[in-house]
Amino acid sequence: MGVFVYLMGIIFLAAVSCWTVMFHTNALQRKICNFISLSVILLIVLLRRDDVGGDLVNYRSSFYYWSGLNFVELLKIHNSDIGFMALNWIVGQFSDNFYAFIRICGGLTILILYKAIKKMAVNIPFCLFSYISIFGYAKLCSSLRSELAAAIVFLAVAYMHEKRYQKGFFLLVLASIIHSTALIALLYVLIVFVKKRDDFRLEIAGVAVLFAAISWKGIPMLVKLYQINDYSQVIVRGEGVRLFLLVGIMLCMIRCLLVRRRYHANDIEMLAFKSCVFGEAVQVLAFGFSLLNRLTEYFWIFFIILLPNTVCREKGVQKRVIAAVSIAMLFVFANFLLISDSSGILPYHFFFEL
Repeated sequence: MGVFVYLMGIIFLAAVSCWTVMFHTNALQRKICNFISLSVILLIVLLRRDDVGGDLVNYRSSFYYWSGLNFVELLKIHNSDIGFMALNWIVGQFSDNFYAFIRICGGLTILILYKAIKKMAVNIPFCLFSYISIFGYAKLCSSLRSELAAAIVFLAVAYMHEKRYQKGFFLLVLASIIHSTALIALLYVLIVFVKKRDDFRLEIAGVAVLFAAISWKGIPMLVKLYQINDYSQVIVRGEGVRLFLLVGIMLCMIRCLLVRRRYHANDIEMLAFKSCVFGEAVQVLAFGFSLLNRLTEYFWIFFIILLPNTVCREKGVQKRVIAAVSIAMLFVFANFLLISDSSGILPYHFFFEL
């Protein structure tokens, strides 16, 4: 099937996004559009063959090793990502089929992501399209562990924004034992709790300084950790340049719209904006130390809420023009990701293909 399946998925998501933004829809039509968008992503991710994804070879060997242990042997293993190890073991007690494991991981990630989007989004199809456009199917098909952790962090911050702090902190801890890099999401505590509008620049500067201080001591420890626990043991250099530029351009446009709209400091859009700005700062550091690329998604993921919500709150012709330009830019970027195929997801094969 090559690239055709991914391309058709992107076109479907873009078309549904355009429909829901450009035209007035009733409650039933919105539910249908939400279902179609979610189904497109689920079907592409869950129906793929178990060799579609660059990191799956490493996940396969880990699955067969961990699922083959008994409970006592499992308890004796010292691993910082014990949550993901436990997930491997639990699935392995019911099935020794690796394909079942990657379907469960993919399905969990997408459904958790969808639940978080429902809590914060004005337009769900536009948010799902934004996710696929900036992170690509490559993330969902290849980076099982990091995407599951990022989705859990996303939902945790949504709960924190609703002032349901116990659930939020529980999910942050859960994400950190699935992927240890999720500990960086504790910085969201500062982003969520500081509410005064005039403190925005000071807040970002303070979080950045704190992050730099943590990195100074934490990076050497992180390197040692990944030398032991990273499945691929490969650090990719130069990642994130295109996404850094796309998010930066979009943030400039969004900032102008937010200023004109008399936002409140506790709006979800402001939380998302601050998160994306901090993600840009982390990415600047990642140009010099590529391991930090693993951390940017915990902050950039809020772009999928920020852009659709900001655009959909506009009115009339201006809303349609901004939406058309935004969707076109995302569509082009999504195709760039497919062309580069940095995660080995091409060619696409269904599970029933030989």
